[in-house]
Amino acid sequence: MKFNRREALRAGLLTSLSIASSAVLPFAPGCRKRASGVERPNILWISLDTTRRDHLGCYGYELPTSPNIDALAAESRVYTQAISPSSWTLPAHASMFTGKFLASHGAQKDPEGPLVLTSVISGHKEYERYRARGISSEEVTLADLLKQAGYDTAGVVAGPWLKKAFGLGAGFDFYDDARIDSLDGRLAQSVTTSALAWLQQQQQSQNPFFLFLNYFDPHTPWTPEPLFLRPFTTPEITQGDPWLLEIAKYDGEILYMDVSIGMLLKQLKASGLYDNTMIIVTADHGELLGEHGLHGHGAYLTQEEIHIPFIVKEPRGEREPARLSTRVQLVDILPTICERLNLSLPPGVQGTSLENMAHPVIAEVYPYGFNSEDGDWQVIYDGDHKLAWNSKGSHKLFNLRTDPAENYNILEREPELAQSLMKKLKDYLGSLPKPPEIDQGDIQIDEETLRTLKSMGYVQ
Repeated sequence: MKFNRREALRAGLLTSLSIASSAVLPFAPGCRKRASGVERPNILWISLDTTRRDHLGCYGYELPTSPNIDALAAESRVYTQAISPSSWTLPAHASMFTGKFLASHGAQKDPEGPLVLTSVISGHKEYERYRARGISSEEVTLADLLKQAGYDTAGVVAGPWLKKAFGLGAGFDFYDDARIDSLDGRLAQSVTTSALAWLQQQQQSQNPFFLFLNYFDPHTPWTPEPLFLRPFTTPEITQGDPWLLEIAKYDGEILYMDVSIGMLLKQLKASGLYDNTMIIVTADHGELLGEHGLHGHGAYLTQEEIHIPFIVKEPRGEREPARLSTRVQLVDILPTICERLNLSLPPGVQGTSLENMAHPVIAEVYPYGFNSEDGDWQVIYDGDHKLAWNSKGSHKLFNLRTDPAENYNILEREPELAQSLMKKLKDYLGSLPKPPEIDQGDIQIDEETLRTLKSMGYVQ
């Protein structure tokens, strides 16, 4: 069998990760090993790009995509109603890092934005319209806060929208955005290897650590090595509906990612760091797999795109494992960590502690007009209901308890409720401070990032 480049790289997964794990990170007594209730635990935050909650075992999926994440979830507080504030990578991660909604941090596709996605194809002037806006250098990020609090901070990322050009590397002592040089993104194996190398170098430090990891493999294209595809295929699938095979490939990518995460967690345990580390596992968004006749993400705010996994493992002994139905969001992580560490929140944070959720649950997406004919979307949740405002007037109201698949728009049946929720949504968004002005002038994104964005379909 002839492997493509991605498969060839993955063929060495077990060997290379085995080598990486053979040198157990020695634990230096007195550095970070403390009793439960420690004031400053280590913090590991794992972002699973494009990962649907309903394709993980800990959320009820019957196929074996996530044994290591499931084992972690069994020791954790698992939130079953977590919502991303957007349906694509850049604004979702900006919300993670700032505790703000898109309306305030402003990181998004923007026809007037300072990040110019030109020179994708030499001589094609039309590509100057592909522009974006990152987060302002004025924003205070979680990494900034933790660095100021004495943490060693590191990030290892795999997707192009997380490259330094977009502002998400602020506050990190070490930010590895290398090897994102093709449509494949960066492999989970590479992320884990880099993370373990940094942990080994950091072991001599007397400081606790904050380590952020972005795994990208469930994003298209789905080309899992046969070892990871095999558990999800049958002769009927491989010889039948081609789309069922594509979904099997998606599951295979999740399994490959899970194996790499499992190696990282195994190493933390062997090094004596696991028990005293707060571990957060989230996704930035999910993926449409044919529901509503749609595929992909980033143009709508369907449940398949924004209803995400959200898992929090506290240091051992601090909290009992639980499944919680509280509706929470990615903006709530920064204030939760600040509350845990007794740190003051920076001005303008809209998220609240997971224990004291006190803001409307909303989401926003503003696709390029020339990429989507269906306009912008904003949603707000209220009890069983989800109201979706659309810039072209195609507003929708769903009862998620009776219609979790969002098949029946009940807006005309309950106009008063729809009007009330629309007013609440608009009033809240209108109350939020606007993003800081970015006066950097036009910034040409490096050719590697441009090439990658084009190959992924973000730039045509």
